[in-house]
Amino acid sequence: MSDDLSTSIENLRTTASQLNEITDYLNVTVKTVEKILGEELKIGISAYVSVDSETDDTTGATITQFLGYQRVGGNFRIVVLWENDFHPDRPAVKPWSDCARDMKIETAEKLPQLIQEISNKSKDSIRGVLHAAQTAERVMKSLLGKEA
Repeated sequence: MSDDLSTSIENLRTTASQLNEITDYLNVTVKTVEKILGEELKIGISAYVSVDSETDDTTGATITQFLGYQRVGGNFRIVVLWENDFHPDRPAVKPWSDCARDMKIETAEKLPQLIQEISNKSKDSIRGVLHAAQTAERVMKSLLGKEA
């Protein structure tokens, strides 16, 4: 029994070290993505992708989990969001970096889909911005007495 316990403890030391190293790498990777989106690209567009959905046994509410990108405080951050269909106007939001390890591992695989969703939404935003700019230009020309 003692040999089995010693072997288990040694295996645990090895796997814990590997798990911590991999999680640290994941943390750095997501922090880098967040920095590129926010500081380099200056993307201020909220986007979400579904991760999981389950029914609460107590209330019967459906809780849907999302990986998202949204403003938290003064900055856009990668977040995990939980939406309760009984209270859809009050989602629970937590910055990804503040989540527990198992939550980070569960949601990180959705990061490529989130980047794609942000890209798609930014393309859609261009159309809206162009329309708004054209409208503003017509207003400005009218105010200046120039033909619109």
